[in-house]
Amino acid sequence: MPIPFTSVQINDSYKCAAHKDKHNSGDSYIVGFGAYTGGELVLKLPEDREYNIRHRPILFNGAEIEHWTKDFVGRRWTIVFHTLVSPTKFPMIKNLEQYEAVVVDGSWVIAYREPGRSVRYLSKKNGLEHPLKGRKKKPVETPTEIINDALELMREANASHSGNTEAPP
Repeated sequence: MPIPFTSVQINDSYKCAAHKDKHNSGDSYIVGFGAYTGGELVLKLPEDREYNIRHRPILFNGAEIEHWTKDFVGRRWTIVFHTLVSPTKFPMIKNLEQYEAVVVDGSWVIAYREPGRSVRYLSKKNGLEHPLKGRKKKPVETPTEIINDALELMREANASHSGNTEAPP
């Protein structure tokens, strides 16, 4: 069965707080990739239900179901296929037919044609504004921090399996 979508969102190590997707319509399809532990997707159904989405896609209606990401260690990528509903005050959805690659002054740019307006030429320097502009990004951990976090998790796991409450040296 095909899954309809208008948008693909790629997240790099993003831990989302509890929310509903206010500008989405219908089902979202999400899957996780990367070298990480934790990071389960939690759906409030009405009780909290956790899903391991690492290499295990799930289909759910993010506009109707509150959801969030649990803590994780490592680099966690997710890909989300979803359908946007543009609010009238901030239209996000553009038609592919409105864009065309053209050469201007010897460089390739994108011509963006919006009905009733003059053509805009978009390049790396002056592209369309990103809808998430202004949001704070989660600081990216350094490799040393990732290794230290992983070692701490292994110490905790070893201690719990051996019945020992002290972490190994």
